[in-house]
Amino acid sequence: MISKTWACGAVPLFLGMMLVAGTTAFAGEYTIADIRSMRPDDLKAVAFVVSEDMDVHIDAVGGRHRNADWMFAYPWLIDATTREVVWAMEKGFSSRRTGSPYLYKMEDDIRLPRGTYELYYFAGRLRYFGSNLKIEDLGDLKELVKDWFGKADEQLSDRELVDECYVELTSDSDTFSKLPQVPGPAAAAVELIHPDNDQYLQAGFVLDREIEVQVYAAGEYSEWSDVAVDWGWIADADDRERVWEMDRWNSDWAGGAEKNRVSREQVTLPAGRYIAYYVTDDSHTYGQWNDSPPYDPEAWGLRISAVSPADAAVIRPADVGLDEIAFIAITQVCDNEFFSEGFRLSTTADVHLYAIGEDDRYNDGLADYAWINEAKTGERIWVMDDDNTRYAGGAEKNRMFDDVITLEEGEYIIHYVSDGSHSYCDWNTSPPYDQKSYGVTLSLAGGNVDKNIFTRFEPSEGPSDALVALTCVGDDERRKQRFTLEKVTRVRIQALGEGDDDEMYDYGWIEDANDGTIAWEMTFRKTRYAGGAKKNREVDQQILLDKGSYIVYYVTDGSHSCNDWNADSPDNPFSWGIVITEVK
Repeated sequence: MISKTWACGAVPLFLGMMLVAGTTAFAGEYTIADIRSMRPDDLKAVAFVVSEDMDVHIDAVGGRHRNADWMFAYPWLIDATTREVVWAMEKGFSSRRTGSPYLYKMEDDIRLPRGTYELYYFAGRLRYFGSNLKIEDLGDLKELVKDWFGKADEQLSDRELVDECYVELTSDSDTFSKLPQVPGPAAAAVELIHPDNDQYLQAGFVLDREIEVQVYAAGEYSEWSDVAVDWGWIADADDRERVWEMDRWNSDWAGGAEKNRVSREQVTLPAGRYIAYYVTDDSHTYGQWNDSPPYDPEAWGLRISAVSPADAAVIRPADVGLDEIAFIAITQVCDNEFFSEGFRLSTTADVHLYAIGEDDRYNDGLADYAWINEAKTGERIWVMDDDNTRYAGGAEKNRMFDDVITLEEGEYIIHYVSDGSHSYCDWNTSPPYDQKSYGVTLSLAGGNVDKNIFTRFEPSEGPSDALVALTCVGDDERRKQRFTLEKVTRVRIQALGEGDDDEMYDYGWIEDANDGTIAWEMTFRKTRYAGGAKKNREVDQQILLDKGSYIVYYVTDGSHSCNDWNADSPDNPFSWGIVITEVK
């Protein structure tokens, strides 16, 4: 592990304020560690080994808002082996230093058992209610908050504040030695650590037999949104089921800011193939803290190791689940787009379906989503919805489907549709973690599959066995198509059009070709909401038709039709029109 010092926005962290073992503070007393000369947003750390139990005197100065019960500049000490906090200034009693409304001094005596320790100091800024807002940048508002922070303008300088902060550990015993760097947590078999902002990290591994693993994860939980925003999970690589996930209930406060969380759990995993994930949002991560870091900042991320050293070799890192070859990839979808891709499976197969979309806050279902139709019948066999998706990171409305479904031999069409806002090209709020995958991807699941069992084809306007397919009808059109039935036949009518107040404006009907009588007509009462604008209506009905010849008509008015919408398009915009198939 590398000891590091964080400055604002900096990732490298170098060992801070190292002193040689045996340095004398004054006669009969030795300095174990001394951290000072801080800069705003610095996080400095030193490490040392205690060879015999010893008494330690702590002298520290930190910063606290005058009317607050939390500190923004303070030191703490952790056990390098257990990663538990041994002492923290913010937990103890401190007294205001004379002449300063925000500097506090503390002296304490503790006994340290033999072991290895890491001493940290975080020098935060004079934040207003915990935000990143600097007092110097408040302008006219500065006067309004002076009473909170201090009276004199010069007292509001971050640099002058932290320049006064320090921590010094001394002892009358010299049974200690300094380490050249901070060790951090022990190395693990699987590590997704020290992530940057907006990261989506993955690592595969294999277990040859069932073992108990130790999961150590640190991240961020948003109380505002009531969701984890920096967190990790473990999924079965073959069926994508999550076997472990960091959440509010299996994690504890990690020290520092309230949003810092840490999870340390022992989990029994059977033999199998697994994928570990760790994701972050756009702020407050390793080396780029926008508030106080956790007590163990080096733990930010996810580590997986065997509980028993005898099982260490059982965990084998591998690219399982990450080496899948996608045979359909509709990704980086933008606003108001609709995609359809056809594919054939020559045998029944397990398909990994990975889709990211947007929840529709005002209507049931999703605004951006995917679905699969059986190519010959047009029957919808899978659809992405609220019930089968989970939170995808970022805004609450970001949803994700990540699972394996079984498809029988046959022909299929995968669709993806997006509405007029919040997509890969123009997010109107926080994007999902895996931004580049916005859309849908299909891959063959499992480690040993025949890549030749699928082929692609260009989907037609309607089902391949349709009697009539009048689709993607534009403004001011009147289309018609004839078909003939050799016997009494049950047919399925699927139509999509525009209607409102019990009246249809874009609609279809069926006429008897011999006498012009209407055999069926798309009326408002037969329709249901079709997604998008409320006036988008659809019908899916089966009827019996006598033997004979028929003409199918579809008409539109002068606005709101395929490729020229004056309001939100329906879920399946290119199906605007009518399709008739025989029910077999």
